[in-house]
Amino acid sequence: ADADAVVTDPVRYTVDIEGSEADALPDGLKDQLEAASNLIRLADQPPATRAALGRRIQDDRDRLQGVLQSEGYYNGTITPDIQADKDPVVIDLKVDPGPTFLLSDYQITYQPRDPEGDLPHQAEDLGLELGQVAKAEDLIAAEASVLQDLGQDGYPFARVLQRRYLANRELAALSAELVIDTGPRSQFGQVDIKGLEGVEPSYIDRVIDWQPGETYDTRRIETLRRQLVSTGLFDSVSILY
Repeated sequence: ADADAVVTDPVRYTVDIEGSEADALPDGLKDQLEAASNLIRLADQPPATRAALGRRIQDDRDRLQGVLQSEGYYNGTITPDIQADKDPVVIDLKVDPGPTFLLSDYQITYQPRDPEGDLPHQAEDLGLELGQVAKAEDLIAAEASVLQDLGQDGYPFARVLQRRYLANRELAALSAELVIDTGPRSQFGQVDIKGLEGVEPSYIDRVIDWQPGETYDTRRIETLRRQLVSTGLFDSVSILY
């Protein structure tokens, strides 16, 4: 609706993101907040109405809250201070990040049973340390690492069944628990080759470095794909399982 509106007198505004009166924002955090702000990015495209500006401000609050949480500030607040009687409208986003939350516990539970092999069970197995800042990117990377390790050790169908991240706001601490469905332990089977033009299937067979019955390992699949692509013989290579 805003896109179709006839803009006769757009609502111009200025915007500033700043810390509380007592504490300035760390430079790195301030830069991240400004980079995520649609109010800043779209300042030269003022909205058609004050209602549209209000929606833009609310959207920014949600965006900036996400930035705070990604950096471990799970108790942060963002308070808009709006001087609507000014032209342009003055918008100050007051950010109080609060304390950084530290990782207090990290547990991994596997279903339907504990998998074979030397697989991660706690923070240290994933390159995390208890007591570190609980940044969202580190927690997301840890999840990916669990699935990668499983795929390399015979569990290509593993998936995160449940994730629990519990923030203790009084202690500024975050505990994490992953429940992983490993799926069946799998082996390499027969290879079915399709789509060849001008290349004999025997050539592919010679490049494959595993035998049926060996434990499935996603690294060997990716190595094969890269080898085939690097020959220049194929427009594309897709390996499905």
